Amino acid sequence: RSSRATRHFAGIEILVIVVVPIIHRFSLFNMVEHDNLNPFAVGNSIWLYLVNAFAPDLVAAPGYRYARGFSGVLAAGEMLWVPGDAIHSFENFDFKQPTVAIKFWYNSHSVACQGEGIGEADCAARHGMTFPAVGQEAPTLRHYLADGAKVRESVRRANGLG
Repeated sequence: RSSRATRHFAGIEILVIVVVPIIHRFSLFNMVEHDNLNPFAVGNSIWLYLVNAFAPDLVAAPGYRYARGFSGVLAAGEMLWVPGDAIHSFENFDFKQPTVAIKFWYNSHSVACQGEGIGEADCAARHGMTFPAVGQEAPTLRHYLADGAKVRESVRRANGLG
């Protein structure tokens, strides 16, 4: 159970998938609400927001009354895409059942090798992925899983585990 909001780096996209029969509530805020959410720096460009969006304390975080955002509920099998620079918070709302949710972070292809002067295909190859040629169909989920298995196997071999 988490009641603290966080924000990640711009360019990192987040996909949250709820996979068991629970209720998961969320809150989302645009970056412009940063100062209204009682921010606390925990690292270089990493922020923890001390306001609990689900039970705000307006004495401890008086700016929260001016914050504008979104909130909602996810049920089993539903997904939510969250932009990487969004301030967000998730919380299990069904306390009688265990919580299982998957949080997947990924870099957009436009920022994975940003500033290195290499193209998308070279960037994909550098990260152990393939990139479709012009006119070639986009890869399927099965293709990405196979690529991921190859990468995991090469990492295991490199570390003497396979």
